[in-house]
Amino acid sequence: MIATVAAGEGRALQHLARYREQVERHYRRQPPVAELAAPLGITPTQLNRLCRRHLHCSALAVLHQRVLLEAKRELGYTNLMVRQIADGLGFADPAYFTRFFLKHTGRAPTEWREHGGGR
Repeated sequence: MIATVAAGEGRALQHLARYREQVERHYRRQPPVAELAAPLGITPTQLNRLCRRHLHCSALAVLHQRVLLEAKRELGYTNLMVRQIADGLGFADPAYFTRFFLKHTGRAPTEWREHGGGR
């Protein structure tokens, strides 16, 4: 029984590691979680369950965290315009990117950049 539980946990952690790899490869186009879960051989519901159990957030939140990290990097270390960053991160509308960034950081992208990027 204990070996079965341990094997299940090991498999869960493998799925999570592979999911993070999928996110890393595809975050710039922000595909649906279902598309990222499919190569893992699990459903989006199963992936969400794993993420919530082990990472304490949803699978979509994992993707959003990676997008946000890259947005901060590009705002802090490049001279790209906000609309260029938005486009490069899969946002069809720069205004939506601004709302996304504001929701997650409490600051608009230009304000975040002007104030030293949270430093």
